[in-house]
Formats: sequence, structure tokens, C-alpha cells
Amino acid sequence: MQNITKRYYSISETANLLELSDSKLRFWEEQFPSLNPKRDRGGGRRYTESDIQHIKEIKRLLEIEGMTIEGAKRSIEKNKQKRQQTQKIVARLEEIKDFLVQLRNALQDTPTNEE
Repeated sequence: MQNITKRYYSISETANLLELSDSKLRFWEEQFPSLNPKRDRGGGRRYTESDIQHIKEIKRLLEIEGMTIEGAKRSIEKNKQKRQQTQKIVARLEEIKDFLVQLRNALQDTPTNEE
């Protein structure tokens, strides 16, 4: 597989990059609503780096893991939910960190009886 260096890739470039056929990509778009590349004025598909990463995940699930399309859909949805949950946890931890930093700073600024 080649490195991704462009902003947008056509369907044939994407297929070549991922060693897939154009028709398989079009089929996967029908089966996986989450795979929805942008379209140019002429209706041509324009895949982003994010789309390509998503296709790699689909390819891994179907061709390497041997999942069915329905199994791959469930796996992708489960992973999406896990990522969302992780993002919520990280955001909450950042809030706690900010609070603790403010608390530490407030305690450092408080005069003590020893001074």
C-alpha cells in the first residue's frame, strides 16, 4: 500500500491504493452508510484520508477477519460507540485536571500562618 499524500482521491486512485476494485468500493458504499465520500460537480467520488482509513477498517473486517457484512457493520458501530465513550471520558478527565490545577494554584496563592 502506498502512502496517502493528497487531499482527495478518485475512486480508481483509492481502489489502486487499497488494492481493491472500483466495483467493490461502490458495493461497500451501498452496504456501509458510514462510507459516504464527497462528490465533485460531475458526481465523481472524492475520498478523503478519513474515508480511506474507514475503507481499510472495512477491508480488514471482511477480508482478514472473515466477518460478514452484517458482522462488520456491528463491529464498526460498536467501535464508534467505544470511541465516543472514550472521548467523553477524556473530556471529563480534562475537566477534573483543570479543576485540580486551579485548586493547586489557589492553594499556592493562599498565605499561610508561617509567613
